[in-house]
Amino acid sequence: MQNDAYLTTSHVARIAEISEAQVRTLERTGVIPAVRTTLGARLFKREDIDAYIRTRPPQRKGRWDRRSKLVVAAEVQSKG
Repeated sequence: MQNDAYLTTSHVARIAEISEAQVRTLERTGVIPAVRTTLGARLFKREDIDAYIRTRPPQRKGRWDRRSKLVVAAEVQSKG
């Protein structure tokens, strides 16, 4: 196993611009394959991450604001 060929969860999160929790979820659900070290750490092949980035749906930029959704929902109800 070459060190430069494998990435940690935090490296994958940075490269893919997603959270570490999302990386773990993608691995757990089989979207991104990983190997486990004897201590249980996940290691990802760079080519698997590049393939995921090329094929994933477009990412929304910015934070989701719950209040904005509530405002939009209130506007829709008042027009209906």
